[in-house]
Amino acid sequence: MIELSIKDRRGNIIKHQLGEGKHILGKSIVTDIILMDPYVSRHHADIIITSDTVFLVDFGSKNGVWVNDRRIVKCCRLIESDCVRLGGLELRIKPSVFLFAVKSGADYSADEISVPSEKTSNVVALKTKKSASN
Repeated sequence: MIELSIKDRRGNIIKHQLGEGKHILGKSIVTDIILMDPYVSRHHADIIITSDTVFLVDFGSKNGVWVNDRRIVKCCRLIESDCVRLGGLELRIKPSVFLFAVKSGADYSADEISVPSEKTSNVVALKTKKSASN
């Protein structure tokens, strides 16, 4: 699973969590991810995610797909440091990280959880702090 960040010309950022499969990008309401930009086509590009690779496919858009300031011809493999541009939008990918904590009978409060500073996996074991009453 990856996190796709989309930054517009004003600096607003929207994040999407994407699983394996094909995800259609464009400004049509029938796309998976709607991109509101005047220079984006109705079906501009596809992101294809496999278990270990992310591909970006230009669907024949008029204004093209740019990866690290180079226009791609048809398809390219994306890595985390790549900067993708569709119209006036900047897209970036990174692995998704989820934090999930379960406590029998009640939710954890924020002060009961010690979140690790380095998150290198989608699965993170959270350690709880010992309360004074324990």
